[in-house]
Amino acid sequence: MNRIRFILKRAILMMALIFPSLPVAADSGGAKIFMPETVWEFGRIPEGSLVSHVFPIKNVSTDTLKITEVKTNCGCARAPLNKWVIAPGDSAEMEFVFAAGRYEGEEVKSASIAFNDTSLGKVKIYVGGKLVMNLAHAMPVTISPYRVDFGSPEEGNDNKRKLQIRNVSPAEITVDILDYPKDWVELDYSRMAIKSGDMQELEITLKGDKRGTGFHKSITLEINGEKEFRFTIPLLKKILPKP
Repeated sequence: MNRIRFILKRAILMMALIFPSLPVAADSGGAKIFMPETVWEFGRIPEGSLVSHVFPIKNVSTDTLKITEVKTNCGCARAPLNKWVIAPGDSAEMEFVFAAGRYEGEEVKSASIAFNDTSLGKVKIYVGGKLVMNLAHAMPVTISPYRVDFGSPEEGNDNKRKLQIRNVSPAEITVDILDYPKDWVELDYSRMAIKSGDMQELEITLKGDKRGTGFHKSITLEINGEKEFRFTIPLLKKILPKP
C-alpha cells in the first residue's frame, strides 16, 4: 500500500512539473488573473521541518478581484494570503506553508483558489518534495546546519548565521539560490562554484525590522541546475511562551 501511495504521489508531481515555467491565466471576460507559476518543487526537505514558498497572484483586468476561498488538501499545509481583495493591476501573495512529517519519503500537496467570479473556475497549486532525515549526508553536497535557527527574540541581537556547503562529489559544482524570503533575510551571495572537496559559506542576515519576530521560512538551492539536486533549508526564529 505504501509503495502504491509513493508511485501515485510521484506521478502527480511529475505531471505537474512537465510544464513548470508556463504561467496560468484565467479570464471570464471581466475579472482576469495571472499567476506566473503554480508548481513548486522543494527538493529534499529535512523531516519535521516547516518550509514555504510564495505564489504571486495578479489581477490583470479592470475589475476588482475577490478571492473567496483557499483550501489545502492536507492538515499539514496552509496557504495564507496577504490580501483577499485585489484591485485592478494589483497583486496578492499566497504563501504555501508545508509542515513536513517525521518520516522519509516523497510528498505532494496542493491548494485550490476560488474567486467571486465563478466563471474563472478554481486554480490549483502544487508543491512537492522528498523528506529526508537531514542534509548532512546528502549527495553531491553536504549542508550544515540543515536548519538555520536564529534563536528566540529574547536571546539578543545575534542576527547572522552561516550555512556551510561542502562539495563531496568528484567534480566541481555550481550552486544557485532559487528562492528565499527577501522580506526577512539578506544573503551575502553570488553564484557559487565549489571544487571537489572544498566548502563555501553562505551568510544569512536577519533584517532589522524582523529581529523581534518569530517565524518559519526557508531557502531553496539547486546544484548544477538540476531539480534532482534541489535542497530546501528551513529558517526559523522561536517564539517563547510568556511565563
